[in-house]
Amino acid sequence: MAERRCALCGQPLPETLTQIEIDSRLQSLSTPVLAEERRRLQKEFEHQLVDERERARRRAEKNLRRDIYAANRRAKTAEAETASQLKKQAAEFDRKVRSERQRARREVESEFKGEIKAVLKRAIDAEAEAALLALYGPAQGISKHQFITARMERMGMLHEKLKGLIGDEADQYLISAMEKRDIPQVSQ
Repeated sequence: MAERRCALCGQPLPETLTQIEIDSRLQSLSTPVLAEERRRLQKEFEHQLVDERERARRRAEKNLRRDIYAANRRAKTAEAETASQLKKQAAEFDRKVRSERQRARREVESEFKGEIKAVLKRAIDAEAEAALLALYGPAQGISKHQFITARMERMGMLHEKLKGLIGDEADQYLISAMEKRDIPQVSQ
């Protein structure tokens, strides 16, 4: 039979020592060492686990802070865009309101000018007729002259107001107002 040697040191083993006995002795020698190694590895694993958990917690916090910061930036950007849109809409609304007010004012002024023109024209007609009646009517002396002068002055004032509204057309209207009157035939 071949000489058996120790697996660890390589020395020749006695013939009376069986493999089972060698294994049993090796196990009894290695059990405390293995137990100690197991405890050491367990502690090392637990420390590594605690360290890894701490690193994972820090990474998660860092990612969370980054996500919160990004969300805040997006929210601020959205708020700024919304404020900008609201400002634009308010400006557009104000512009439309001003435009509508101006349009309404022009319409009212146009209607009002039309009414004023009509009133002024009627007043000029009435003054012209009163002056002509005073000139050719049965009035006497100075009172006749004062009455006609007052009517002509009033016609001049009305003419200036009308001229402010319709321009040079007022001159033509005044002339036509005087020309269209028939001179009354008064018997003396």
